[in-house]
Amino acid sequence: MIKKILLPSLIILFINSCGYSPMFTSKNIDINFKNIKYEENALNRSFARSIETLSNINSPNFYDVDINAKSHRTIVAKDSKGNAEIYKLELSLEITLIAINTKSQSRQKFIKSVNYRNSSDKFQLRQNENNLVDQMSQGILEDILKFVINLT
Repeated sequence: MIKKILLPSLIILFINSCGYSPMFTSKNIDINFKNIKYEENALNRSFARSIETLSNINSPNFYDVDINAKSHRTIVAKDSKGNAEIYKLELSLEITLIAINTKSQSRQKFIKSVNYRNSSDKFQLRQNENNLVDQMSQGILEDILKFVINLT
């Protein structure tokens, strides 16, 4: 009983006292995203909201953002009957940052892909695909953050 209480409280104490702070936060970014343009779909909208949260409103460096995200599912392997057995899900995002002050452009394309097995339960397959898209989206957002930090 004492170990269950003592161990977590010691861990919290050490983390707080060692000066831990997240490496990737909007405080580290010296860019203010003014206009975020994208085609209207759920994937682009999700990325736009996430990119908007990275903006530092106190920064004098204003950028317009243009994003284009796409997901594509292909069949990698089939069984002897011709039914899909393994799928490949690819998520790509092209981002263009346009500096408002200097009109310079920086463009980068990020691609993540994963292979997964087919399921006879199509609802479970769709849930699995949605989870994979969320995981790949987080990976791409981390890459975007690194790209933006290196830009400044």
